Amino acid sequence: MRRITAAVLLLSGCTVSPPGAAPNPMDRHLLERAFQSVLGADSLTATFSGRVVEGSNPAREVRGVARWYRGGILTVDVEAPEEERDRILRIGDRAWRFDAAGGKWDSVAGRKEGTGFQDPFELLSTLHRALERAPEVRIHENEPIIVIDEPDGIALFGPLLRGEKFMTGTSHAMLDLDGGSSIQRVDLKAGYMAGYSVPYPIRCDARVEIIPSQTPPMKFGDIPAPFTEEMRAAVQKAGERSEKK
Repeated sequence: MRRITAAVLLLSGCTVSPPGAAPNPMDRHLLERAFQSVLGADSLTATFSGRVVEGSNPAREVRGVARWYRGGILTVDVEAPEEERDRILRIGDRAWRFDAAGGKWDSVAGRKEGTGFQDPFELLSTLHRALERAPEVRIHENEPIIVIDEPDGIALFGPLLRGEKFMTGTSHAMLDLDGGSSIQRVDLKAGYMAGYSVPYPIRCDARVEIIPSQTPPMKFGDIPAPFTEEMRAAVQKAGERSEKK
């Protein structure tokens, strides 16, 4: 089976044409078909890992498993070295985190877990919009390249970045398509210049392995405690919205 690797570049304020690049409409069609296939799945399971280096500070890393369900229901099991394991249920802007010490779920606001590269549907939708806005697909060193001027990289790395303001830099996503039928892996890399309260450059990278599937049971690896009544009501409402579509 033929494997294709594509690069989606997210740039701020400029358009870059790789040297010797040439338009290739077939690669754009192939990418569009792959996006439609994976975004049309009933659910997505993804394993992710991410890393951010801020100046000379030690790297911060996270890894975990996310499960996205039609209707916008997302469960995320996050692990970070030397930190407490995080379990998140997110439905749109609402989120709940499991309190391991208290053995219960708490509603949380303003947390970034379960967003960006930790949400496979958000990640793929962002990259699909980048493809739609790109004027053409180009080939450089045997890789299809899409160049745009949208700083979506910051949002995709939101779970790893702190609350400082950044001067947008360059981000890119490498899409691994197995046979061109779907997207099975995304490799993200980003670099941000110092800006505002950030006196040093920041480098980020993440890898997301994606498996489309048909309505598996909603679960973490293990449900640590029953969902609260509020959570159950939110899940039911999201499921009903999905059935109407």
